[in-house]
Amino acid sequence: MSPRLLWFFLGAGVGAWWATDKKMQESAGTGGCGSWHGRWHGGWHGRGDCKVERTIDANGNEVVTIVKSSGKGNGNATATGEPSTSAPVPKLPTYDWDTERARVRAFSQSASESVAELSEATLDTILQATEALKAKMAEHRALREAEKRMSMSMEEERAKTPPRLV
Repeated sequence: MSPRLLWFFLGAGVGAWWATDKKMQESAGTGGCGSWHGRWHGGWHGRGDCKVERTIDANGNEVVTIVKSSGKGNGNATATGEPSTSAPVPKLPTYDWDTERARVRAFSQSASESVAELSEATLDTILQATEALKAKMAEHRALREAEKRMSMSMEEERAKTPPRLV
């Protein structure tokens, strides 16, 4: 392995790590309540003076609020500070699982029928190719036998009429 290739891969790895780490730090959105150090440094390091509250608003969406506690000291401080980050989380859609199962079964049935048809077509093609090869081999065998008979008859003729050497 050449040194240039080694340095290329080393640079690519460091660049990918840096981009991932930067993306994680930007997407953490903690409002000063902790930090993301990446998976190589142990992951999330939250501080004890933050509290996450999850509530549901009037529209049925979940709202996540990170609240900084106002007190420091004995650790029994209440979370009465202003929310630093508030982002509505959309409500997950509910699915009709019976309809989904029926759709999957229909798809599965269709796929199995398609596979069966494809298998039949493939076997038919293989059978036709085999029959064609068999006919070709029979033709070649007949040609070989005709050549053999002709060469035998020529040898018999030579034996009957020896060449004149004078």
